[in-house]
Amino acid sequence: PPTFFRPDGQVVDLLVSERDSLAYRVEALRAYLEQEVGLSAFVCLHRFLTASAQIGAPDDVGGVGRSLEALPQHAIEYLPLVHQLIVCEDMCFGQ
Repeated sequence: PPTFFRPDGQVVDLLVSERDSLAYRVEALRAYLEQEVGLSAFVCLHRFLTASAQIGAPDDVGGVGRSLEALPQHAIEYLPLVHQLIVCEDMCFGQ
């Protein structure tokens, strides 16, 4: 099972077991991120990364990228973990 790390390098404790499905772990990570950065900031980070991957160039992200500027630094530090979530979502749900 994947191990996830907080921005400070500590392991994220999602309170899941080895027997839990990947889908359950993905949802646990999503809930953790929503709690840590807030729902609106999480949605903004997720949309930014998803749009960046689909468009292919950060300059093309437009308004989504500008909305990142309004987020607190604390939320921006979670971008790598949100990226891990998106990778796991793709593995699990096959988007």
